[in-house]
Amino acid sequence: PRSTLDRSSAASDVYKRQVYKRSSVVYIRITNLDDTNGVAVILEDTGADTAAILVDADSTLMLTDTQIEAFTDGSVFSGWSDIDQIFLKAANANTQVEVVIATTE
Repeated sequence: PRSTLDRSSAASDVYKRQVYKRSSVVYIRITNLDDTNGVAVILEDTGADTAAILVDADSTLMLTDTQIEAFTDGSVFSGWSDIDQIFLKAANANTQVEVVIATTE
């Protein structure tokens, strides 16, 4: 697999937008390099499903799939949707993160 390494600040005004062919993604690794602050990883699809996961300081989140299903109204699981966007939001202050996207292409 190939991988793309991106280091950025989750609370900065600089936004990096990269596009990947979803079917070629093997995994996505998001590592919080900060030793104090957490960072929220927000996953969204075009169907308005949103899931937020807190990645604590000095921790890593591994995504081995590019699909999501999220609901808060107690409804029954209806099916997976493709993740269309991933946002990172610092919990308290600028937080350094490392994002690696491994692909087959």
